[in-house]
Amino acid sequence: MHGLVTGYYVPDLKGSKERTPRYRFPIFERPSDLLVVDLAAIYPDLSKYNLRGRVEGKRLVPYWTRDEIDSGMANLPARVLCYVEDPVELFFLHVQGSGRVTLPGGEGLLLERGEMTRHQEVGSRKPPGAQGIPWTAGYSLEVDSRTTPLGAPVFLSTTWPNSTEPLQRLMVAQATGGAIKGAVRADFFWGMGDEAGALAGRMRQVGWMWVLLLKEALSMD
Repeated sequence: MHGLVTGYYVPDLKGSKERTPRYRFPIFERPSDLLVVDLAAIYPDLSKYNLRGRVEGKRLVPYWTRDEIDSGMANLPARVLCYVEDPVELFFLHVQGSGRVTLPGGEGLLLERGEMTRHQEVGSRKPPGAQGIPWTAGYSLEVDSRTTPLGAPVFLSTTWPNSTEPLQRLMVAQATGGAIKGAVRADFFWGMGDEAGALAGRMRQVGWMWVLLLKEALSMD
């Protein structure tokens, strides 16, 4: 059984801790009023989905849209982590879910995938996966953790981006994401920066996955 293999990367942005005429576009931490509702407990058939919203009065309503946040219409209860100069690069950071911001003094601010509330001076350190272990370019996969255990070795057979050239190697399941659904579905981590971004943006390949597990880890039922 085959599935879809896409790519992701960590974009590099230039920014500042202070708002200036050059650095005008804010990166917010996770808003304190953002709610995530797991539907599995109420509607098992919808276990693949989560609802995200906020409470308005006694009602759960959709969360603020990007346009509402960017225009200032949203009353966003969130601290600004830093400001960046390029709104297009900021959009890619949002899409990828992680990014690295280089500040004027040369130090780095890493925004970790799914951990936007963490504020650390970490230089060029790689962002960690779901288990706190740094990703390795070309060898880390984002998977559906309901079918592929995090930390498990996975043999991936696919092709290079926009190519029929085989790409076959042993990977490690190190991350999970809302867009990755299904037993044969993966996001291939290409690394940091523009070159990795070019590869990730072109990758939409057919692939096969074999999860390698110890016999003791398999159910005897």
